[in-house]
Amino acid sequence: MEHDTMLAMIKEYPGQNVEKRFIPYISMHEFEALLFSDSEKLGVYIYNYIIRRWMHS
Repeated sequence: MEHDTMLAMIKEYPGQNVEKRFIPYISMHEFEALLFSDSEKLGVYIYNYIIRRWMHS
């Protein structure tokens, strides 16, 4: 996931030296929300609304 995120950031911000400037971050409350969420629904959402849009852009 981290590698794919980095590639997406490089594509989104070309010439911005993303490899050295981008630091992935997730806050405590976001992490807790993931722990208590429905993983199947979350997976469907991520695929349908994020990955498919990214793949078709």
